[in-house]
Amino acid sequence: MTMSTDLQRLLEEQNDMLSAKLLGKGRIASTFKVKRTEGNKPKNQIVRVIRGISNHYAVKREKDLLQYLNQFPEFPRFNEIRKVGVYYLEFFDYVGKYNLTRLVTKKGTLSQDKTRKLLANVVSALSHSHDAGFLHTNISPDNIVYGKKQYYLVDWSHALPALNAYETEVINDDSRYFSPERLNGQLDEKSDIYSLGCTLYFALTGKHIYRLKK
Repeated sequence: MTMSTDLQRLLEEQNDMLSAKLLGKGRIASTFKVKRTEGNKPKNQIVRVIRGISNHYAVKREKDLLQYLNQFPEFPRFNEIRKVGVYYLEFFDYVGKYNLTRLVTKKGTLSQDKTRKLLANVVSALSHSHDAGFLHTNISPDNIVYGKKQYYLVDWSHALPALNAYETEVINDDSRYFSPERLNGQLDEKSDIYSLGCTLYFALTGKHIYRLKK
């Protein structure tokens, strides 16, 4: 029995879920598309299953940020967070099945017009989080989802206050999209824009601007 199968079974054992389909696996979380009952009508939602959480303050901080961002249409609506055993389940409205990595792999690179749309959508989302004093810190093709005529910046689990901190040095994700100052524990709004620039290069070419392994 694989970890993914165990998590799928865990989700389907919840009273309000009918089915679960794995969409992607990350270092600390797996993402599923689920059919969830709401009243008499099932509804598609996205569930991030987070495992191995030791920093409960970070979970609370992310929850508060997601609830704040719910007021803006640039974000998939966050519905709830639920603790089940050793896991946290984060529920979001379903907005699309492809992240940018899968979209480029399946349908090819984006046109200049579509890339401009991606840029406008993500910059608009970042303006709201930056105004609230938070950096995303983990912008990459894996964390941009294409929905109906809109691109969404997702996965705010690494979001941090715009302050120099030890936490910025220990985030362990795709180094191809890190800004250089991050290695010294320094991040600000420009660091998110740097990562977005690397992501736009991938959208246009299908290649990583730096040929680094993860």
